[in-house]
Amino acid sequence: MLSKKSNKYSVLLIDDEEYLCEAIAETLSLLGYQVYKYCEANAAIKFFEENFKNINLVILDMIMPDISGRDVFFKLKDIDINAKIIISTGLIEKETYEELLKEGALAFIKKPFRLSNILEVTKNVFKCDDKL
Repeated sequence: MLSKKSNKYSVLLIDDEEYLCEAIAETLSLLGYQVYKYCEANAAIKFFEENFKNINLVILDMIMPDISGRDVFFKLKDIDINAKIIISTGLIEKETYEELLKEGALAFIKKPFRLSNILEVTKNVFKCDDKL
């Protein structure tokens, strides 16, 4: 079980592209975020199930080999209806895009993206939390 660290946000990163996962995790870590990265969706779901109370944000790839990002999104929401999830994808059907927004996706980041894009969206999510 994770322990919640004071003044730190924790991010669960789920993306099957290892190099991208590494780059995002390293960048977020340098800014003080605690990052848990998974390249395999089912392992990430299990981790989330055991630790969701200590995860502040999920960054989720939509296209993965073992399970669709859409299915992962709904599994995470089944575990924690209040889960904050950002979608990262190169391709998404309009219907899926609209469905995930309706169901609570906070943002979509289109691949390929610059690390600065993901940092901006992440910071904005946490700024909104700080105002509550």
